[in-house]
Amino acid sequence: MRVAIERLLALRGWSLTLLCGAVLAAAMCLAFSLAAVSVSPPANVPLQAQWRRILPLRATLQQRVVHSWTTRRFSPLEPPVAGVALQAWQPRGRGGEMLAVVDWQAVPPLFAWLADCGVHPGAFSLNAEKGALQLSLQLERDDET
Repeated sequence: MRVAIERLLALRGWSLTLLCGAVLAAAMCLAFSLAAVSVSPPANVPLQAQWRRILPLRATLQQRVVHSWTTRRFSPLEPPVAGVALQAWQPRGRGGEMLAVVDWQAVPPLFAWLADCGVHPGAFSLNAEKGALQLSLQLERDDET
């Protein structure tokens, strides 16, 4: 090993240039071969193609959902929930009091509609009166609306 190092240090002129050129050429070949391996197509090409078809559909769906959320407006006079009949509305500040006769099945969709409109009940009561359910809601608008 010592003899090889002494011979390497003894090289001068063209011999040293040729040795450096050979080492540089070997390094470049190694670098290009590694780059070619990393550029080769991945094994899951069909999966990527499927995602490329699905992503535009997802974006379209998100736009429709956001549009439907932004178009929902709160109007206590005409709740869009079947089984809800408004009896009285008393506006107060950022909300008001709503009295309605409701079917039992209409209560969860009514609360979902209120949430979609950015209105939340501060208090509510549900009582059976004269064979019907009487719903009283103290409503308030959310701060960000």
